[in-house]
Amino acid sequence: MLQTFDSGLPFSAVAPIAVTRHAGAPANPGYASIPNGQFYFTDRGALRTDDVSATNLALRYARSFFFLQADLLNAFNRQGIADPVRLGTGISTAANSTTLQPFDPFRTTPVEGTHYTLAANFGQPLNNMAYQVPRTYRFSVGVRF
Repeated sequence: MLQTFDSGLPFSAVAPIAVTRHAGAPANPGYASIPNGQFYFTDRGALRTDDVSATNLALRYARSFFFLQADLLNAFNRQGIADPVRLGTGISTAANSTTLQPFDPFRTTPVEGTHYTLAANFGQPLNNMAYQVPRTYRFSVGVRF
């Protein structure tokens, strides 16, 4: 028997912003092409996936050259979102949308709907790989030589 527990993994609401298009910004700070900056709309790591736990069981029988093995993963079929890489994290800003206003990241607190918008699927799983492994049965039979 193996009991596992994984605390939720952190992720952030972060997106590129137009750093020179707000009022009072220098027209060209000396770059060949003006870069976008990364802005954290939440504290770093402020958002978290679910805490996930699982109980795994294994049974093995072996005789000289022959073996049988049975595994039961996540025996109680606990469910949770475990992978922040596979979550929707899209954010629109003035750097990638003409409908939003640029803002001075040093003097202005951005307002959702004016300076940025979260994607409709923000924080939601994009596919089945975002979830922890469901109850799974594995059987092996083999001959060693």
